Amino acid sequence: MHTATGDPNLGARLRSLRLDQGLSLKAVAEQAAISVPYLSEVERGRKLPALDMLARIANALDTNVTKLLRGLEPYDN
Repeated sequence: MHTATGDPNLGARLRSLRLDQGLSLKAVAEQAAISVPYLSEVERGRKLPALDMLARIANALDTNVTKLLRGLEPYDN
C-alpha cells in the first residue's frame, strides 16, 4: 500500500461516486477487499492507493481507472 498523502480531488471523486450510488464505505471496501478506514483515508485525500487497489475500488464503483482519473490534474507529491 502506498502511504503518501493522497490527492483530495481523486478522493472527492471516489466519495461522490460512492454516494451517488447509495453505497456505504463498508460495501465498497468489502467489494474492493480493503479496510473501511483505509478507504475513508483515500476519500479524504490522506492516502494515495496503489494502482491495483485503485482498480479494485473503481470496479466496486462500477467504473474503471481511466474514467476515475480523466480530467484530474497530474498529482505531484
